[in-house]
Amino acid sequence: MQSRKCTKESDRAPLVDNIIDFDSESTTAASSGISSDGSFANDIIVGGEEASEREASLNNVFRRQDSGSTLSDDRGIVIVGSGDFGRALAHRLCQMGLGGVVASRQPERNRELVENCGGTIGTYEELLPTGRIVILAVPQESYSQLPAHLLQNKILVDVSNRNLDEKARSKSNAETLQELFPRSWVVKAFNTLSAYALERGAIQGSKEVPICGNNPEARATIAQLVRDLGFQPVDSGGLGGAVQIEEQPLRFFSPEWKYAFKMTAILFSLVWIFFLFRIQLCRGLTEGKWAMYRFEWIPLTNTQLTLGVVATMELALCYLPGVFAAYLQLWRGTKYSRFPNWLDKWLRSRKQIGLAMLFLGTVHGCMAILQEMGSKMSNSWYDGCYLAAGVLLVGILMILGVTSLPSVTATMSWREFTFVQSRLGWLCLVLVCFHVSLISWPRFFKAGFLCYFLPKGSQLSLFLPGLTLLLKMPLLLPCVDAKLTKIRKGYEKVAPNYVEPV
Repeated sequence: MQSRKCTKESDRAPLVDNIIDFDSESTTAASSGISSDGSFANDIIVGGEEASEREASLNNVFRRQDSGSTLSDDRGIVIVGSGDFGRALAHRLCQMGLGGVVASRQPERNRELVENCGGTIGTYEELLPTGRIVILAVPQESYSQLPAHLLQNKILVDVSNRNLDEKARSKSNAETLQELFPRSWVVKAFNTLSAYALERGAIQGSKEVPICGNNPEARATIAQLVRDLGFQPVDSGGLGGAVQIEEQPLRFFSPEWKYAFKMTAILFSLVWIFFLFRIQLCRGLTEGKWAMYRFEWIPLTNTQLTLGVVATMELALCYLPGVFAAYLQLWRGTKYSRFPNWLDKWLRSRKQIGLAMLFLGTVHGCMAILQEMGSKMSNSWYDGCYLAAGVLLVGILMILGVTSLPSVTATMSWREFTFVQSRLGWLCLVLVCFHVSLISWPRFFKAGFLCYFLPKGSQLSLFLPGLTLLLKMPLLLPCVDAKLTKIRKGYEKVAPNYVEPV
Protein backbone atom coordinates (compact mmCIF):
# COMPACT_ATOMS: atom_id res chain seq x y z
CA MET A 1 0.00 0.00 0.00
CA GLN A 2 1.45 3.28 -1.07
CA SER A 3 1.76 6.14 1.37
CA ARG A 4 0.76 9.73 0.66
CA LYS A 5 2.49 12.90 1.76
CA CYS A 6 0.72 15.17 4.23
CA THR A 7 1.54 18.34 2.28
CA LYS A 8 2.72 19.27 -1.16
CA GLU A 9 6.45 19.23 -1.68
CA SER A 10 6.37 22.86 -2.75
CA ASP A 11 4.65 23.89 0.49
CA ARG A 12 7.37 22.54 2.76
CA ALA A 13 10.04 24.77 4.19
CA PRO A 14 13.64 23.66 3.62
CA LEU A 15 15.03 21.56 6.41
CA VAL A 16 17.74 24.06 7.15
CA ASP A 17 15.07 26.71 7.89
CA ASN A 18 13.60 24.65 10.71
CA ILE A 19 16.71 23.90 12.75
CA ILE A 20 16.84 24.62 16.46
CA ASP A 21 20.04 24.93 18.44
CA PHE A 22 19.70 22.17 21.01
CA ASP A 23 23.19 22.60 22.46
CA SER A 24 25.50 25.38 23.37
CA GLU A 25 27.98 23.70 21.05
CA SER A 26 28.20 24.39 17.32
CA THR A 27 26.20 21.23 16.66
CA THR A 28 22.54 21.98 15.83
CA ALA A 29 19.69 19.69 14.94
CA ALA A 30 16.48 20.06 12.99
CA SER A 31 13.43 20.11 15.21
CA SER A 32 10.90 19.96 12.44
CA GLY A 33 12.64 18.60 9.36
CA ILE A 34 10.50 16.46 7.08
CA SER A 35 11.79 13.51 5.12
CA SER A 36 10.84 12.88 1.50
CA ASP A 37 8.17 10.34 2.44
CA GLY A 38 6.33 12.72 4.74
CA SER A 39 7.73 11.42 8.04
CA PHE A 40 9.85 13.37 10.49
CA ALA A 41 13.36 13.66 9.14
CA ASN A 42 16.26 12.29 11.08
CA ASP A 43 18.39 14.63 13.16
CA ILE A 44 20.43 16.79 10.78
CA ILE A 45 23.86 18.11 11.52
CA VAL A 46 24.31 21.54 9.97
CA GLY A 47 27.98 20.91 9.35
CA GLY A 48 27.00 18.34 6.72
CA GLU A 49 27.49 15.19 8.79
CA GLU A 50 25.25 12.27 7.99
CA ALA A 51 21.90 12.35 9.83
CA SER A 52 21.51 9.87 12.66
CA GLU A 53 18.72 7.29 12.58
CA ARG A 54 15.80 7.94 14.93
CA GLU A 55 14.03 5.12 16.64
CA ALA A 56 11.88 3.07 14.27
CA SER A 57 8.65 4.01 16.02
CA LEU A 58 8.88 7.58 14.62
CA ASN A 59 9.19 6.69 10.94
CA ASN A 60 5.48 6.61 10.12
CA VAL A 61 4.18 9.48 12.25
CA PHE A 62 2.88 11.39 9.24
CA ARG A 63 2.18 8.57 6.81
CA ARG A 64 -1.38 8.21 5.69
CA GLN A 65 -3.32 5.39 4.13
CA ASP A 66 -4.29 5.52 0.45
CA SER A 67 -7.78 6.78 1.25
CA GLY A 68 -6.36 9.79 3.04
CA SER A 69 -9.15 9.60 5.65
CA THR A 70 -7.03 8.28 8.49
CA LEU A 71 -3.43 8.09 9.51
CA SER A 72 -1.65 4.81 9.91
CA ASP A 73 -3.25 2.73 12.67
CA ASP A 74 0.13 2.34 14.39
CA ARG A 75 0.60 6.04 14.96
CA GLY A 76 0.89 5.45 18.73
CA ILE A 77 -1.39 7.78 20.69
CA VAL A 78 -0.84 8.03 24.44
CA ILE A 79 -2.91 10.16 26.81
CA VAL A 80 -1.19 11.53 29.90
CA GLY A 81 -3.72 11.93 32.69
CA SER A 82 -6.59 9.71 33.84
CA GLY A 83 -9.03 12.44 34.91
CA ASP A 84 -12.46 13.08 33.41
CA PHE A 85 -11.13 14.59 30.19
CA GLY A 86 -8.42 11.97 29.74
CA ARG A 87 -10.89 9.12 30.21
CA ALA A 88 -13.41 10.76 27.85
CA LEU A 89 -10.72 11.13 25.19
CA ALA A 90 -9.64 7.52 25.67
CA HIS A 91 -13.25 6.42 25.30
CA ARG A 92 -13.59 8.41 22.07
CA LEU A 93 -10.37 6.92 20.68
CA CYS A 94 -11.67 3.44 21.46
CA GLN A 95 -14.98 4.22 19.75
CA MET A 96 -13.13 5.23 16.58
CA GLY A 97 -10.87 2.18 16.66
CA LEU A 98 -7.71 4.12 17.53
CA GLY A 99 -7.11 2.60 20.97
CA GLY A 100 -7.25 4.38 24.30
CA VAL A 101 -3.85 4.24 26.02
CA VAL A 102 -3.58 6.26 29.24
CA ALA A 103 -0.32 6.93 31.07
CA SER A 104 -0.58 7.92 34.72
CA ARG A 105 1.70 8.44 37.71
CA GLN A 106 -0.65 6.28 39.77
CA PRO A 107 -2.35 3.93 37.32
CA GLU A 108 -4.04 1.84 40.00
CA ARG A 109 -6.14 4.79 41.19
CA ASN A 110 -8.33 4.95 38.05
CA ARG A 111 -7.58 1.60 36.44
CA GLU A 112 -11.15 0.34 36.73
CA LEU A 113 -12.64 3.56 35.28
CA VAL A 114 -10.25 3.56 32.32
CA GLU A 115 -10.76 -0.12 31.56
CA ASN A 116 -14.54 0.29 31.78
CA CYS A 117 -14.40 2.76 28.90
CA GLY A 118 -12.33 0.33 26.82
CA GLY A 119 -8.87 1.79 27.42
CA THR A 120 -5.65 0.54 28.93
CA ILE A 121 -3.61 2.27 31.61
CA GLY A 122 -0.02 2.06 32.78
CA THR A 123 2.89 4.11 34.10
CA TYR A 124 4.84 6.78 32.27
CA GLU A 125 7.83 4.51 31.91
CA GLU A 126 5.75 1.71 30.41
CA LEU A 127 3.70 3.65 27.86
CA LEU A 128 5.36 6.94 26.90
CA PRO A 129 8.20 5.27 24.96
CA THR A 130 5.56 3.63 22.71
CA GLY A 131 3.79 6.88 21.88
CA ARG A 132 4.40 9.13 18.91
CA ILE A 133 1.52 11.49 19.73
CA VAL A 134 1.24 12.35 23.43
CA ILE A 135 -1.91 14.16 24.54
CA LEU A 136 -1.31 15.99 27.81
CA ALA A 137 -4.64 15.95 29.69
CA VAL A 138 -3.11 17.43 32.83
CA PRO A 139 -3.13 20.95 34.34
CA GLN A 140 -0.48 23.42 33.25
CA GLU A 141 1.00 23.32 36.77
CA SER A 142 1.98 19.66 36.19
CA TYR A 143 4.08 20.28 33.08
CA SER A 144 7.33 20.61 35.01
CA GLN A 145 6.74 17.20 36.63
CA LEU A 146 6.56 15.33 33.32
CA PRO A 147 9.54 13.13 32.38
CA ALA A 148 11.33 15.20 29.73
CA HIS A 149 13.53 12.33 28.55
CA LEU A 150 10.44 10.30 27.61
CA LEU A 151 8.83 13.13 25.60
CA GLN A 152 11.66 14.03 23.25
CA ASN A 153 10.96 13.91 19.49
CA LYS A 154 7.21 13.49 20.00
CA ILE A 155 4.16 15.54 19.16
CA LEU A 156 2.78 16.98 22.41
CA VAL A 157 -0.88 17.99 22.29
CA ASP A 158 -1.74 20.59 24.91
CA VAL A 159 -5.44 20.54 25.91
CA SER A 160 -5.21 22.79 28.98
CA ASN A 161 -6.88 26.14 29.68
CA ARG A 162 -5.99 28.80 32.19
CA ASN A 163 -7.90 28.78 35.48
CA LEU A 164 -11.04 30.89 35.59
CA ASP A 165 -9.75 32.98 38.50
CA GLU A 166 -6.52 33.84 36.66
CA LYS A 167 -6.11 37.01 34.66
CA ALA A 168 -5.52 36.78 30.93
CA ARG A 169 -1.85 36.22 30.13
CA SER A 170 0.30 37.29 27.22
CA LYS A 171 1.88 33.81 27.04
CA SER A 172 -0.25 30.73 26.52
CA ASN A 173 0.08 27.36 28.24
CA ALA A 174 1.13 25.85 24.91
CA GLU A 175 4.00 28.30 24.51
CA THR A 176 5.14 27.55 28.05
CA LEU A 177 5.06 23.84 27.23
CA GLN A 178 7.16 24.38 24.11
CA GLU A 179 9.79 26.20 26.18
CA LEU A 180 9.92 23.33 28.65
CA PHE A 181 10.26 20.70 25.91
CA PRO A 182 12.20 22.29 23.01
CA ARG A 183 12.94 18.87 21.45
CA SER A 184 9.21 18.18 20.99
CA TRP A 185 6.56 19.57 18.65
CA VAL A 186 3.75 21.22 20.62
CA VAL A 187 0.27 21.54 19.12
CA LYS A 188 -2.70 23.22 20.83
CA ALA A 189 -5.96 21.32 20.33
CA PHE A 190 -9.09 19.89 22.00
CA ASN A 191 -9.18 22.56 24.75
CA THR A 192 -12.49 23.91 23.45
CA LEU A 193 -14.22 20.54 23.91
CA SER A 194 -15.77 19.18 27.09
CA ALA A 195 -15.62 15.59 28.27
CA TYR A 196 -19.31 15.33 27.42
CA ALA A 197 -18.75 16.54 23.84
CA LEU A 198 -15.86 14.10 23.38
CA GLU A 199 -17.89 11.10 24.45
CA ARG A 200 -20.79 12.00 22.18
CA GLY A 201 -18.97 13.54 19.24
CA ALA A 202 -20.38 17.07 19.88
CA ILE A 203 -23.79 16.03 18.58
CA GLN A 204 -25.40 18.90 20.47
CA GLY A 205 -22.74 21.53 19.89
CA SER A 206 -20.09 22.81 17.55
CA LYS A 207 -17.81 20.25 15.91
CA GLU A 208 -15.06 22.79 15.23
CA VAL A 209 -11.74 22.26 17.01
CA PRO A 210 -9.19 25.11 16.68
CA ILE A 211 -5.58 23.90 16.46
CA CYS A 212 -2.27 25.71 16.25
CA GLY A 213 1.41 24.80 16.32
CA ASN A 214 4.72 26.01 14.96
CA ASN A 215 5.42 22.85 12.96
CA PRO A 216 3.15 22.50 9.88
CA GLU A 217 3.53 18.72 9.71
CA ALA A 218 2.71 18.25 13.38
CA ARG A 219 -0.28 20.53 12.92
CA ALA A 220 -1.44 18.53 9.89
CA THR A 221 -1.12 15.28 11.84
CA ILE A 222 -3.28 16.51 14.70
CA ALA A 223 -5.75 17.98 12.20
CA GLN A 224 -6.17 14.51 10.73
CA LEU A 225 -6.58 13.04 14.22
CA VAL A 226 -9.32 15.60 14.89
CA ARG A 227 -11.10 14.45 11.73
CA ASP A 228 -10.71 10.81 12.71
CA LEU A 229 -12.44 11.56 16.00
CA GLY A 230 -15.42 13.06 14.17
CA PHE A 231 -14.68 16.77 14.54
CA GLN A 232 -13.70 19.57 12.17
CA PRO A 233 -10.23 21.10 12.62
CA VAL A 234 -9.74 24.85 12.24
CA ASP A 235 -6.11 25.74 11.51
CA SER A 236 -5.13 28.81 13.55
CA GLY A 237 -1.48 28.95 12.49
CA GLY A 238 1.49 29.04 14.87
CA LEU A 239 1.55 28.78 18.65
CA GLY A 240 1.09 32.53 18.88
CA GLY A 241 -2.60 31.87 18.26
CA ALA A 242 -2.87 29.64 21.34
CA VAL A 243 -3.67 32.64 23.56
CA GLN A 244 -6.90 33.28 21.66
CA ILE A 245 -7.75 29.57 21.53
CA GLU A 246 -7.32 29.25 25.30
CA GLU A 247 -9.60 32.23 25.85
CA GLN A 248 -12.49 30.75 23.87
CA PRO A 249 -13.84 28.34 26.55
CA LEU A 250 -13.61 31.09 29.19
CA ARG A 251 -15.32 33.79 27.17
CA PHE A 252 -18.48 34.99 28.92
CA PHE A 253 -20.75 36.23 26.15
CA SER A 254 -19.28 37.54 22.94
CA PRO A 255 -19.26 41.25 22.00
CA GLU A 256 -22.26 40.54 19.77
CA TRP A 257 -24.26 39.23 22.74
CA LYS A 258 -23.26 42.23 24.84
CA TYR A 259 -24.36 44.54 22.03
CA ALA A 260 -27.75 42.77 21.84
CA PHE A 261 -28.17 42.84 25.64
CA LYS A 262 -27.44 46.56 25.83
CA MET A 263 -29.82 47.32 22.97
CA THR A 264 -32.58 45.23 24.56
CA ALA A 265 -32.09 46.78 28.01
CA ILE A 266 -32.16 50.33 26.64
CA LEU A 267 -35.24 49.73 24.50
CA PHE A 268 -37.08 47.90 27.28
CA SER A 269 -36.40 50.70 29.78
CA LEU A 270 -37.52 53.47 27.43
CA VAL A 271 -40.67 51.67 26.29
CA TRP A 272 -41.58 50.67 29.87
CA ILE A 273 -41.34 54.33 30.94
CA PHE A 274 -43.42 55.28 27.87
CA PHE A 275 -46.25 52.95 28.94
CA LEU A 276 -46.00 54.09 32.55
CA PHE A 277 -46.73 57.65 31.43
CA ARG A 278 -49.22 56.59 28.77
CA ILE A 279 -51.35 54.34 30.99
CA GLN A 280 -50.83 55.52 34.58
CA LEU A 281 -49.42 59.06 34.77
CA CYS A 282 -50.56 61.20 31.84
CA ARG A 283 -54.24 61.41 32.72
CA GLY A 284 -53.44 62.34 36.30
CA LEU A 285 -50.91 64.97 35.24
CA THR A 286 -53.15 66.62 32.63
CA GLU A 287 -56.60 66.18 34.24
CA GLY A 288 -55.63 66.24 37.93
CA LYS A 289 -57.60 63.03 38.53
CA TRP A 290 -55.67 59.95 39.60
CA ALA A 291 -57.17 56.51 38.98
CA MET A 292 -55.21 54.37 41.41
CA TYR A 293 -56.61 51.12 40.03
CA ARG A 294 -54.55 51.72 36.88
CA PHE A 295 -51.35 51.13 38.86
CA GLU A 296 -52.52 47.56 39.42
CA TRP A 297 -52.05 46.99 35.69
CA ILE A 298 -48.29 47.51 35.83
CA PRO A 299 -47.18 43.88 36.47
CA LEU A 300 -49.16 42.30 33.62
CA THR A 301 -50.51 44.90 31.19
CA ASN A 302 -47.53 47.27 31.14
CA THR A 303 -45.01 44.45 31.02
CA GLN A 304 -46.64 42.47 28.23
CA LEU A 305 -47.17 45.60 26.13
CA THR A 306 -43.54 46.60 26.64
CA LEU A 307 -42.36 43.12 25.65
CA GLY A 308 -44.48 43.22 22.51
CA VAL A 309 -43.31 46.64 21.38
CA VAL A 310 -39.62 45.89 22.04
CA ALA A 311 -39.87 42.52 20.25
CA THR A 312 -41.46 44.28 17.25
CA MET A 313 -38.72 46.89 17.19
CA GLU A 314 -35.95 44.28 17.45
CA LEU A 315 -37.44 42.28 14.59
CA ALA A 316 -37.11 45.38 12.44
CA LEU A 317 -33.60 45.99 13.81
CA CYS A 318 -32.56 42.56 12.50
CA TYR A 319 -33.28 43.60 8.90
CA LEU A 320 -32.75 47.37 8.93
CA PRO A 321 -28.90 47.18 8.94
CA GLY A 322 -28.98 44.94 5.86
CA VAL A 323 -31.07 47.58 4.07
CA PHE A 324 -28.60 50.30 5.10
CA ALA A 325 -25.71 48.11 3.86
CA ALA A 326 -27.43 47.62 0.49
CA TYR A 327 -27.87 51.36 -0.04
CA LEU A 328 -24.25 51.93 0.98
CA GLN A 329 -23.03 49.35 -1.54
CA LEU A 330 -25.14 50.94 -4.28
CA TRP A 331 -23.72 54.36 -3.46
CA ARG A 332 -20.10 53.17 -3.34
CA GLY A 333 -20.49 50.80 -6.30
CA THR A 334 -18.52 48.01 -4.62
CA LYS A 335 -18.86 45.37 -1.95
CA TYR A 336 -15.18 45.47 -0.95
CA SER A 337 -15.10 48.73 1.02
CA ARG A 338 -15.52 48.34 4.76
CA PHE A 339 -18.76 49.37 6.44
CA PRO A 340 -18.67 52.05 9.17
CA ASN A 341 -17.84 50.62 12.58
CA TRP A 342 -21.34 51.19 13.99
CA LEU A 343 -22.95 49.40 11.05
CA ASP A 344 -20.41 46.58 11.14
CA LYS A 345 -21.18 45.89 14.83
CA TRP A 346 -24.89 46.05 14.12
CA LEU A 347 -24.63 43.57 11.24
CA ARG A 348 -22.57 41.15 13.31
CA SER A 349 -25.12 41.24 16.15
CA ARG A 350 -28.23 40.48 14.09
CA LYS A 351 -28.40 36.84 15.16
CA GLN A 352 -28.19 37.74 18.85
CA ILE A 353 -30.76 40.53 18.45
CA GLY A 354 -33.05 38.04 16.72
CA LEU A 355 -32.78 35.51 19.54
CA ALA A 356 -33.49 38.23 22.11
CA MET A 357 -36.50 39.23 20.02
CA LEU A 358 -37.71 35.62 19.96
CA PHE A 359 -37.55 35.42 23.76
CA LEU A 360 -39.38 38.73 24.27
CA GLY A 361 -42.02 37.90 21.67
CA THR A 362 -42.72 34.47 23.14
CA VAL A 363 -43.12 35.83 26.67
CA HIS A 364 -45.33 38.64 25.33
CA GLY A 365 -47.55 36.10 23.57
CA CYS A 366 -48.00 33.99 26.71
CA MET A 367 -48.80 37.02 28.87
CA ALA A 368 -51.20 38.42 26.26
CA ILE A 369 -53.10 35.12 26.11
CA LEU A 370 -53.40 35.06 29.90
CA GLN A 371 -54.67 38.62 29.88
CA GLU A 372 -57.21 37.92 27.12
CA MET A 373 -58.45 34.85 28.99
CA GLY A 374 -59.31 37.08 31.93
CA SER A 375 -61.28 39.53 29.79
CA LYS A 376 -64.13 39.15 27.35
CA MET A 377 -63.05 39.39 23.75
CA SER A 378 -65.42 40.68 21.12
CA ASN A 379 -66.41 38.48 18.21
CA SER A 380 -65.26 41.06 15.68
CA TRP A 381 -63.19 39.95 12.70
CA TYR A 382 -60.19 42.04 13.66
CA ASP A 383 -59.89 40.41 17.10
CA GLY A 384 -59.84 36.97 15.52
CA CYS A 385 -57.32 38.04 12.88
CA TYR A 386 -55.22 39.70 15.56
CA LEU A 387 -54.88 36.45 17.53
CA ALA A 388 -54.38 34.31 14.40
CA ALA A 389 -51.62 36.59 13.12
CA GLY A 390 -49.93 36.56 16.52
CA VAL A 391 -49.95 32.75 16.74
CA LEU A 392 -48.64 32.39 13.17
CA LEU A 393 -45.97 34.99 13.87
CA VAL A 394 -44.68 33.13 16.93
CA GLY A 395 -44.58 29.90 14.94
CA ILE A 396 -42.45 31.40 12.15
CA LEU A 397 -40.19 33.10 14.69
CA MET A 398 -39.60 29.69 16.26
CA ILE A 399 -38.48 28.37 12.87
CA LEU A 400 -36.10 31.33 12.47
CA GLY A 401 -34.67 30.77 15.93
CA VAL A 402 -34.16 27.04 15.51
CA THR A 403 -32.52 27.36 12.08
CA SER A 404 -30.01 29.85 13.50
CA LEU A 405 -28.52 27.12 15.70
CA PRO A 406 -25.18 25.86 14.30
CA SER A 407 -26.21 22.20 14.55
CA VAL A 408 -29.32 22.89 12.45
CA THR A 409 -27.62 25.29 10.04
CA ALA A 410 -25.03 22.60 9.22
CA THR A 411 -27.78 20.34 7.86
CA MET A 412 -29.21 22.99 5.51
CA SER A 413 -28.06 24.08 2.08
CA TRP A 414 -27.21 27.72 1.51
CA ARG A 415 -30.40 28.16 -0.54
CA GLU A 416 -32.55 26.70 2.24
CA PHE A 417 -30.90 28.83 4.90
CA THR A 418 -31.30 31.99 2.82
CA PHE A 419 -34.97 31.23 2.18
CA VAL A 420 -35.72 30.72 5.87
CA GLN A 421 -33.70 33.62 7.26
CA SER A 422 -34.50 36.13 4.51
CA ARG A 423 -37.89 35.30 2.94
CA LEU A 424 -39.57 34.09 6.11
CA GLY A 425 -37.94 36.92 8.06
CA TRP A 426 -39.47 39.57 5.82
CA LEU A 427 -42.78 37.71 6.00
CA CYS A 428 -42.56 38.03 9.79
CA LEU A 429 -42.06 41.76 9.43
CA VAL A 430 -45.21 42.05 7.31
CA LEU A 431 -47.14 39.82 9.73
CA VAL A 432 -46.11 41.84 12.77
CA CYS A 433 -47.33 45.04 11.10
CA PHE A 434 -50.66 43.32 10.35
CA HIS A 435 -50.83 41.93 13.90
CA VAL A 436 -50.13 45.25 15.62
CA SER A 437 -52.43 47.31 13.42
CA LEU A 438 -55.35 45.01 14.32
CA ILE A 439 -54.88 45.48 18.07
CA SER A 440 -56.80 48.74 17.98
CA TRP A 441 -58.14 48.59 14.44
CA PRO A 442 -61.11 50.99 14.73
CA ARG A 443 -58.93 53.66 16.37
CA PHE A 444 -55.55 52.87 14.84
CA PHE A 445 -55.45 55.82 12.42
CA LYS A 446 -56.97 58.30 14.86
CA ALA A 447 -54.76 60.69 16.80
CA GLY A 448 -54.64 59.71 20.44
CA PHE A 449 -51.79 61.67 21.97
CA LEU A 450 -51.43 61.83 25.75
CA CYS A 451 -49.18 64.21 27.63
CA TYR A 452 -49.37 66.28 24.41
CA PHE A 453 -46.88 64.16 22.45
CA LEU A 454 -47.07 60.44 23.43
CA PRO A 455 -48.66 58.35 20.61
CA LYS A 456 -50.50 55.08 20.99
CA GLY A 457 -48.44 52.02 21.77
CA SER A 458 -49.42 50.35 18.48
CA GLN A 459 -48.35 53.44 16.53
CA LEU A 460 -45.01 53.54 18.35
CA SER A 461 -44.26 49.87 17.74
CA LEU A 462 -44.90 50.14 13.97
CA PHE A 463 -42.47 53.01 13.38
CA LEU A 464 -39.31 50.89 12.85
CA PRO A 465 -41.01 48.00 10.97
CA GLY A 466 -42.78 50.50 8.72
CA LEU A 467 -39.53 52.38 8.06
CA THR A 468 -37.71 49.12 7.26
CA LEU A 469 -40.38 47.95 4.81
CA LEU A 470 -40.51 51.41 3.21
CA LEU A 471 -36.74 51.43 2.63
CA LYS A 472 -36.81 47.85 1.34
CA MET A 473 -39.34 48.52 -1.41
CA PRO A 474 -37.02 50.48 -3.77
CA LEU A 475 -34.46 47.66 -3.50
CA LEU A 476 -37.05 45.23 -4.93
CA LEU A 477 -37.34 47.16 -8.20
CA PRO A 478 -35.85 45.00 -11.01
CA CYS A 479 -33.35 47.65 -12.14
CA VAL A 480 -32.10 48.28 -8.59
CA ASP A 481 -32.05 44.61 -7.64
CA ALA A 482 -30.07 43.73 -10.79
CA LYS A 483 -27.43 46.36 -10.03
CA LEU A 484 -27.15 45.31 -6.38
CA THR A 485 -26.81 41.64 -7.38
CA LYS A 486 -24.06 42.59 -9.85
CA ILE A 487 -22.16 44.47 -7.14
CA ARG A 488 -22.46 41.57 -4.70
CA LYS A 489 -20.98 39.25 -7.33
CA GLY A 490 -17.82 41.35 -7.45
CA TYR A 491 -18.56 44.21 -9.86
CA GLU A 492 -16.90 47.51 -8.98
CA LYS A 493 -17.87 50.93 -10.26
CA VAL A 494 -14.94 52.60 -12.02
CA ALA A 495 -14.13 56.18 -10.96
CA PRO A 496 -14.68 58.83 -13.70
CA ASN A 497 -11.00 59.84 -13.76
CA TYR A 498 -9.74 56.26 -13.81
CA VAL A 499 -7.44 55.38 -16.71
CA GLU A 500 -7.13 51.76 -17.74
CA PRO A 501 -3.44 50.71 -17.56
CA VAL A 502 -1.77 49.78 -20.85
